[in-house]
Amino acid sequence: MHVSEYHKIAAFQAKHWWFFGRKLFLRQFLMQYVPGRNAEILDVGCGTGEAMLFAARLGYHRVLGLDNAEVAISFCRQQGLLAVERCDAARLSYAAASFDAVLCLDVLEHVRDDAAVLAEIWRVLRPGGCAFITVPAFRFLWSRHDTVLQHFRRYEMADLLRFARAQPWRVREHSYFFFFIFPLVVAYRWLKCFDHRPRTSDLDFVPEPFNAALKALSIIEMWLVRIFGRLPFGTSLYIVLEKLP
Repeated sequence: MHVSEYHKIAAFQAKHWWFFGRKLFLRQFLMQYVPGRNAEILDVGCGTGEAMLFAARLGYHRVLGLDNAEVAISFCRQQGLLAVERCDAARLSYAAASFDAVLCLDVLEHVRDDAAVLAEIWRVLRPGGCAFITVPAFRFLWSRHDTVLQHFRRYEMADLLRFARAQPWRVREHSYFFFFIFPLVVAYRWLKCFDHRPRTSDLDFVPEPFNAALKALSIIEMWLVRIFGRLPFGTSLYIVLEKLP
């Protein structure tokens, strides 16, 4: 991913509605599946450190981060996150059964061999530990945004459920999210096909009233998932996998 995109992520991650929505589901995962604040957590593909900082604010202080990009490690250290290292997600440097939980937030689409990354996540988790994985949804939504961010693919839910059969996993929950904005994104991506300006990702400044409205919709989505179990579509999806003995 280009260095400029890391700068954009670092600038927007604190207040942008997209990061807010993803953190709602991350918070739910941590509260439900990682109850002990002394749990050892690994953030695979930690990027600019957004999830590590968020976990720390919730009281989780034993979070390690890794990323394959030196610029990502630099951003983390600038924010005081020192428990980070540069590492290939498909060849983790940790011993088997080292962590109580693993986060993998919008990482799999960036790696050529996503199955190898999932196998490594399973290896370093302790039995009974859980992984929280998010990815961009639906191949038909592929756009210039994905190309700029150097994605290899977008995912259907069936893809992640298939991964769950590759190792001894138990699927604890799964759902699409960013449900309400889905029609807008479909229309926006279609219109962008006719835009021939220089390529950048879709991450951009959002006026605060609109940003606040999208945050409110994300809160509603989280409650809908809690009530109904899952949403039928969205621009992203997540899955919670528990490592079986």
